[in-house]
Amino acid sequence: MNLQGKRLLIIGCTNYAKDVADFAEKWGVTIITAGRYVKPAIASIAKEYYKIEILDRDALADLIVEKKIDGIFAGGSEDVISCMIDVAERT
Repeated sequence: MNLQGKRLLIIGCTNYAKDVADFAEKWGVTIITAGRYVKPAIASIAKEYYKIEILDRDALADLIVEKKIDGIFAGGSEDVISCMIDVAERT
């Protein structure tokens, strides 16, 4: 599996920050995050941060296309996960 240079958007997932960082380092993946507020655990591993309302499906889809994001890893509530699924299917 070649993930070198892929761009992964992290939404939530504070409890998994170390695991995500280890994965990114091992596979050469760039970590990006977005939201109105990003907790320090995720901010410390992200190479890029974008301040948007993550439940705004249109804004999120625009960000994914504009920033050429290859994948989404979402944690948190069912609302967040549902939104990520909808956006992934659209983009």
